[in-house]
Parts: sequence; structure tokens; C-alpha cells
Amino acid sequence: MTCSPWSSSSNSSSTEAPARIRSLAMALSWASLAMGYYLSSVLVLVVSSITGTSKNTPWLSGSNLNHYHLERFYWLMCVLSGLNFLHYLFSARWYRHRSLASMNHWNYA
Repeated sequence: MTCSPWSSSSNSSSTEAPARIRSLAMALSWASLAMGYYLSSVLVLVVSSITGTSKNTPWLSGSNLNHYHLERFYWLMCVLSGLNFLHYLFSARWYRHRSLASMNHWNYA
């Protein structure tokens, strides 16, 4: 049993994709992970720039976190995670797992 968060995505990429494009599916899986890391950095920069220009105390800046509003950033992350979960539920409603017969049909390897 593995504890890696990427093991389920690699398993899905290798079993759901046709044999000819399994490496492409794996590459897209890793690229989406890298894009998520990049977008999280962009989100921190955007929040810092938006909250740092107002008269209020910025959310993520400073050496003493007790004087800043880190909890607001975590609430923003909770809202974004909730929206992501709703998107997942919406997308998962129409997802159909491929049967073994259709997998054998596309398996050219």
C-alpha cells in the first residue's frame, strides 16, 4: 500500500486511457499537478497585492503572524476548496468507468 498522493492519479491514467496514449495521459497528469503548484503561488501573490494596498493590515505580510490576518486567507482557501468540491461533484455525475470489454477493444499494445 502506497501513501503517495500521486499513486491514484497515475493508476487512473494508466487504466482509463487507451494503451497508445497512456504516456501522454501520465504527462498531462503531472503537468496539471505542476500547474496547481504554480497557481497556488499566483494566488498568494494576488492576495498579498490586493490586501496590501488597502488601509487595512495585509493578510500575509509581516514577521509576526499574530498581528496579521492569516485566518482570512485560510477562509478563502476553504471557500475555494468548497467550490472545487462542487465542481468535482458536477463532473463526477457524468463520469462512467470504462468496462473491461471496452478496455480490451482499445488495447493495441
